[in-house]
Amino acid sequence: MTGDYTERGIKGADGFLTDYVVDDEAYLVKVPRALADVAVLVEPLTVVTKAADQAGAIFDRLHYDPGPQRGLVLGAGPIGLLGAMVLVADGFETVVYSRDSEESKQAELVRSLGAQYVSSTAHPIASLAESWGTFDVVLEAVGFAPLMIAATQMLKPNGILALTGVPHEAATAELKVGRALRNLVLRNEVVFGTVNAGRRDHVSAIRHLEQFMALFPESVRQLITHRAPLGEVPQMLTQKRGIKNVVEMSRAA
Repeated sequence: MTGDYTERGIKGADGFLTDYVVDDEAYLVKVPRALADVAVLVEPLTVVTKAADQAGAIFDRLHYDPGPQRGLVLGAGPIGLLGAMVLVADGFETVVYSRDSEESKQAELVRSLGAQYVSSTAHPIASLAESWGTFDVVLEAVGFAPLMIAATQMLKPNGILALTGVPHEAATAELKVGRALRNLVLRNEVVFGTVNAGRRDHVSAIRHLEQFMALFPESVRQLITHRAPLGEVPQMLTQKRGIKNVVEMSRAA
């Protein structure tokens, strides 16, 4: 609430690049051994599971069964692809919208989940609602202000927009603000942001990751596109290739 907190490697506390770590057990979450090779995905997945759990609580206010639900994910990076997995696993008819081509690895991975992929290079955001209709849930994972603003027009009545991207504070975007605000009020739409996750969200992420490994294990493994030793990190950061790049620390025999 106050911003007076610590987060290892992020704010006010050292990270984990050390031989030994001592921490309070309350802040530790045990990962099943079966997830060892993909457990690095738990942290980004917490952002999505937090959003999904909050969206579920918001939907609980409705006193009727909405029937089959549709979800839209903006972005096909780690957060977006993990978000698509959550929506598919929860039974949503899912569309992923990103700038990568229809033939990209990301597009192929999305289709392997049973979701649809739409490239922004071929379809402007305004055409989405015309071609695919509106959505019960929109998960934004791009941090591009104009697209974040446009996402407010993609919602069904009682729809939810979850924002995870962080645009530049000086970014600008055009919006017919009267229409957007009228929709928020008259159509009972909800927009919220999600970032740091607590213990409950980590537990939820581990549970979801176990579910993913049962439903589409190869797709999960394809999220990690490169594993490199510590010495290759500078090169890996400048090239910005792949989906999720992982640094592997050498271990003593």
